[in-house]
Amino acid sequence: MTKRAFAPHCDQAILHAPGVCKYCDGYPDWQEHRQVARINFTGEHEPDKAPCPSLMLRDDETRDRWPNNRAVRA
Repeated sequence: MTKRAFAPHCDQAILHAPGVCKYCDGYPDWQEHRQVARINFTGEHEPDKAPCPSLMLRDDETRDRWPNNRAVRA
């Protein structure tokens, strides 16, 4: 198994959908869990899914002020 950081971003609650962020794509098991558990990925707001955990303490705008929380495309 390839070594990886504990989480793809500094904020451990941030996880982008597959194909959105090259760092989050290194965590396919976490991405699959969110899909199966019907939890929104970071930046998504589908009403029939649970909110992204990154929104528990702040809103999108505040969260995204920190560049390392934003998606990084390949």
